[in-house]
Amino acid sequence: MMTFRLFFIERYRWPIYIAGAFLFAAALFTYEQSVLLPIALLGVAFLEKQKVKRKGMIVYASVLSGVDVVYVIVRKLITTEVVGDYEGSNLLAFNWSTLLANAFRILSRLVLNPANKNVFICAVVILLAAVGSLIFLFRRMALNTVAIAFFGGSILLLIAPVISLGLAVNSFESGRYLYLPSIFFVAGISIAAVSVFYHSKNLRRPVSVILILVTGYWLLGKYTASHHYFEASTYAQNTEQKIQQHFKATSDTLYIDTLNVTINRLPVFRLGFKRGINWLNHNIDTNKIIVRNYIEETK
Repeated sequence: MMTFRLFFIERYRWPIYIAGAFLFAAALFTYEQSVLLPIALLGVAFLEKQKVKRKGMIVYASVLSGVDVVYVIVRKLITTEVVGDYEGSNLLAFNWSTLLANAFRILSRLVLNPANKNVFICAVVILLAAVGSLIFLFRRMALNTVAIAFFGGSILLLIAPVISLGLAVNSFESGRYLYLPSIFFVAGISIAAVSVFYHSKNLRRPVSVILILVTGYWLLGKYTASHHYFEASTYAQNTEQKIQQHFKATSDTLYIDTLNVTINRLPVFRLGFKRGINWLNHNIDTNKIIVRNYIEETK
């Protein structure tokens, strides 16, 4: 976020550009989903009316774009690929229907908590109706095009690198794809709410109620997520401990009647079960572990 704070600092000098470049490089190597964000900054720069300020913004965004180029080259040299089959198969094959569906799911999950298919569809319909109502209510308010371009564009550019993968709408799996977009989403909502409070006294109360309800809904989602992840991690830990106890007591083959692949639809032992056991316990011969049934827990 400091990278973007420097973008709006209005004192464009080479020390600022260099600091922004280092901060953005750190962001790329820790959260590669931010790779396209310089495009959003360029969009904001071209909307800026003051020539001097616009020039500084364009230079800053161009410097970050240069960092992007260096990052792609380094990634290619280190990993031998820029986009792999796993994360880019739908994109490389131009599966547009899948890509659009994934984008819709990601944008929906940015606002909505996971739920089963029917409940989630109902929630999407309610969400669209609510958005339409808000647009109608605020239709006469002056719009800050720069803010809309920055926050809206940033969110779209942050989900673009992961639309080939998508995410589940019935569980908290792959929620990490929403971490960075949600920062911009919440920041945009906060600025919009402050603008409404400043310009319209009549809308202060309903907007306050909406914000309280939305915050409560999101907090409920976070509580549910923490509970689900706790159950999944507890199951994984208990399974590993029981295997360890068995092979401490005997060298006989261990037969596991049922092994849950997922808990609360969160992947636990979907891949690499025996490899994980061997990594944690080098002295255990995983060839002596036989799993009779793998089941997907649908609680």
